[in-house]
Amino acid sequence: MMMGYKMYTSDVRTAYLNARMERPAYMYPPKGFERKGKLIRLHRQLYGLKSAVKAWHNTLVAKIKAFGFTVVTNDDCMFTIKRGDSVLHILIVVDDILQATNDEELRQEFLAFLRKDYEVSDDGLLD
Repeated sequence: MMMGYKMYTSDVRTAYLNARMERPAYMYPPKGFERKGKLIRLHRQLYGLKSAVKAWHNTLVAKIKAFGFTVVTNDDCMFTIKRGDSVLHILIVVDDILQATNDEELRQEFLAFLRKDYEVSDDGLLD
């Protein structure tokens, strides 16, 4: 606990699959699914694509801002929300969300908001 804040961590499972492609992308079908001369169009990002990290980050940032968070820094990774005396700070690291708060209820409300669209774990307090 730091200055009355407890710190937690959460993980968004299969994060990249939650981000849509910003422009068309195609791949060859995996073995066993080949059809001569046919390609598969991707509708979602896949791990390993150059665009996957940025597309996921943009998707998550839009969701976070919809909850009412504001950007703390210019690099779009740290956000904060204040409601009266309650404060929740979050830091995004790819598919992990670090949280520092003085109000567990606000944190749980935020996680419930994310869970409407994503599978989010609550990995508990950081030591």
